[in-house]
Amino acid sequence: MPESRHSLVAGDTQLHSQLVAMVLRRLGWTAAVADSGPRPLPRLTPNSITRVQAMGPLQGVKVVEMAGIGPIAFGGMLLADLGAEVTQVQRPGGGAWPPSPVLDRGRRVREVDLKAPAGLEEVLGLVEDAEVLIEGFRPGVMERLGLGPDECLERNPALVYGRMTGWGQSGRYAHTAGHDITYLAISGALHMIGEE
Repeated sequence: MPESRHSLVAGDTQLHSQLVAMVLRRLGWTAAVADSGPRPLPRLTPNSITRVQAMGPLQGVKVVEMAGIGPIAFGGMLLADLGAEVTQVQRPGGGAWPPSPVLDRGRRVREVDLKAPAGLEEVLGLVEDAEVLIEGFRPGVMERLGLGPDECLERNPALVYGRMTGWGQSGRYAHTAGHDITYLAISGALHMIGEE
């Protein structure tokens, strides 16, 4: 039994290598795959990732991502992976997370002081040229900054304004941070797991 499993893995590895070589050739890279086994993949760089994104279904779609934690950063990464041109707006000195080559891939970063009039105008200029804006701040933050849906849609009526919050924009928990452990507790799922 172990022999057949080993040969299956070897076969899968060889097939994987051939598929990788085919994709790399399509991207304009040369990759030699020897019959004896796979070669290491070339190191991906921001330039090579941009080549992959240029083939995505969202090629040409411009997205403004207001840097935040969790789902917004992940959503921006996915949109970039699908070919969208994502510009992440973050506060001077860095974003909400420590830099991550995986989560931060495929984006342009603009450091903007959102509390300064020039910074506000810079972001509204990005909004004028974008199809999508995504943000994950607590309710009312974008409005206080002057970047709420009303202001942005006035500049760009066709804009898709996406919001992600744990509890929505209104209601009992709207101003409360939303995390998976909180959802599990409120739903009663933690009670089923037990105290230990």
